[in-house]
Amino acid sequence: MKNFLFRNRYKVLVGFGALIVALFIFSQNGAYDLRVDGEIYAAQVESFASGNVFNASPDVMLRIFKPLYAFVGGMILHVGNPYAFILILNILFYIALAFLAFEFLQMLTFKEEYACIGALWIIAAYPMLKYGLAIDTDISGWFFSLLTLFVGLKALQKNSLKLLGTASVIAFLGGISKESGVIGLISLCLFVIWRSRYETVKDMTKKLGALILPAAVLYGILIVAIVGRAPTFIEWYRKNITEYGASYHSLFGLISVEISTFGILWIFAGITLYQIYKKRIRFAYKDLLVTNCIAAAIMLLWPIFISRIFFIEFIWMIPLALLGLEVLKAKFPHKFSLALFALLPIIFNVILFAISGGGSLFKLI
Repeated sequence: MKNFLFRNRYKVLVGFGALIVALFIFSQNGAYDLRVDGEIYAAQVESFASGNVFNASPDVMLRIFKPLYAFVGGMILHVGNPYAFILILNILFYIALAFLAFEFLQMLTFKEEYACIGALWIIAAYPMLKYGLAIDTDISGWFFSLLTLFVGLKALQKNSLKLLGTASVIAFLGGISKESGVIGLISLCLFVIWRSRYETVKDMTKKLGALILPAAVLYGILIVAIVGRAPTFIEWYRKNITEYGASYHSLFGLISVEISTFGILWIFAGITLYQIYKKRIRFAYKDLLVTNCIAAAIMLLWPIFISRIFFIEFIWMIPLALLGLEVLKAKFPHKFSLALFALLPIIFNVILFAISGGGSLFKLI
């Protein structure tokens, strides 16, 4: 048993860290945290359970193109308490995201200890503390995007069109749970195009076809089922950009949201960028980080600049920050320096959570 725990000590640490952060979130936010659109998604689950899919309230109908939670909870499981169902599903996504991040970062050639730190940075990020386990669907988009990237990279390593098709289906599931769920697929498509100089046009076309066609067909079926019976995604976008666009879209808003989303990790990422500029860092997946960055930049078109929307940028920010952490560790090789540097972003996130009116404890401060 001791040998097993020692061999898997970093996985154990990820699991333990996820448990501690989750308990902290619930102690501050409560179990049913209705920060954003929780009541609307709960009502959508109820409408699917009752069979009144296209006879719900206007707010529910505007989210008809994101029916995953409602379909599973309402039509398949017929849950009695939609709030509890959404919470349980989000907890499962939260746990899965923690371990998936650990595996994904190892795939990007990071050592176990750094992959562990990266996973902890994700689950203890400010948007995770504030929105991750709320009654909402943001965490599903983060999970499905990362899973799409993970499976897609495995497919490219094995040159498997079947696995690429699987990544496409995963992205579709992500897209019908939260819009950010398709960012991983967009990045993979850009990555395949970016690296096309190393292969024939025929091979590139096959890979792009495997990535795009399954999701496109599934989306096509969904659109046919919805068109004419419910508002479209474009109508939802217009409504939100009209209500929020003027007040949320500004350079100051962009900068403040980026700082709140990743905090001290920007310093680590800045160290990496400087080292890259000086040509002191070589990273096998730098092309992927570029395409991840380009794909995540699509969120700039969103009606609202807010940390829960921008957090999908973790797909490039976390690897970039970890490279900076490696530089700091090499410069300060003290026994406890790695733990100290790893904890600083988490401490910053907790303080920011307190300042922003986090939970019950911090309301006393």
